[in-house]
Amino acid sequence: MNKTKQADGMFNNYNKVNEIFHAKGGCWKIISLNCKTCPLRRKCAVEQLHLDSQALMHFAKKWMQHSKKTVYISGGITGMPNFNKPAFERAEKVLKNNGYQVVNPFNLDHTKNATWEQYLKTDLDALLMCDIIYMLKNYELSKGANKEFLSAEAWGLEVQYEK
Repeated sequence: MNKTKQADGMFNNYNKVNEIFHAKGGCWKIISLNCKTCPLRRKCAVEQLHLDSQALMHFAKKWMQHSKKTVYISGGITGMPNFNKPAFERAEKVLKNNGYQVVNPFNLDHTKNATWEQYLKTDLDALLMCDIIYMLKNYELSKGANKEFLSAEAWGLEVQYEK
């Protein structure tokens, strides 16, 4: 018998209904998505599947070959013309074209954020869910981007730089 539960944002790298993956001690199938509840706006209901060990190993190998890495875009925003949004949008397009799932801070839910620190906390929560941080040009000039960079290094994320 399969077990259904709410995923509480722990399966954020998956974005298709019926997608199957291995995590948290079992194989799971996404049965619904709700894109407004976690920092990446994804929360899914999942169903635990019971697979024998041979099927599980086959699935795990296949999953590792096809899973997309998630990239967080980091760069200066405060004090920049148009908040530097065009640079973030260009980077998002390039990264998606290269096969990555992309987290653009402009697409995060900042509706409850009133202060710079609250914005940063929301962004760092999203960064924590990613595999890679992508640093835009001149990120060194940004207090927030430097904090994101240092956090990513501390968490062992891969760091890529805009050319």
